[in-house]
Amino acid sequence: MITLLAIIAVVVLVAGFGGNQLRKREPQQSTPLEDDRLKRLEQAVDAIAIEVERISEAQRFTTKLLSERHAQESQTPAAAKQPARSAPPPEQSGD
Repeated sequence: MITLLAIIAVVVLVAGFGGNQLRKREPQQSTPLEDDRLKRLEQAVDAIAIEVERISEAQRFTTKLLSERHAQESQTPAAAKQPARSAPPPEQSGD
């Protein structure tokens, strides 16, 4: 029991000390290099978002076309679904 209390006390002291150290730290100023990198990262994320939106739109369009085709095929009679057989080509005389 005493060991458990000692462990809890140490954890509380360490957590308190760490919290004080974090509060005392001054915020770091960003450098121009970091600003440039952040701008490039934002531009890359924006470009990816646009491409994902294009892919999504293409997927929606393809799904719409396939569902319309399926609806049309289900409305046509079974005889119309069978491809028409073509007549064999006429024999040509080589004379």
